[in-house]
Amino acid sequence: MSQKLVTKNGKRFVLYISQELRNEITACVNRDGTTLADFARDAFESYLNDRRQEERRRQLEESCLMLRKFDGQRLQAWGRTESDGWAS
Repeated sequence: MSQKLVTKNGKRFVLYISQELRNEITACVNRDGTTLADFARDAFESYLNDRRQEERRRQLEESCLMLRKFDGQRLQAWGRTESDGWAS
């Protein structure tokens, strides 16, 4: 199925979805008594939130790895300092 959609600036784009997905969306819209536009807005907002959350999680993982590496380097440097007799 293709749907021609019009954006706020008047440009059109076509969205191709499978018949199975179309039926699922239609059933959801009919069941909830919402409009297709509201459904699409909610679905897209949820998708964007999930992507943002995944990006934050990925950045946190990278930060943790960098901190762990830095911590390991500091520990090694301190070990060398101790072996050189700097700490008593």
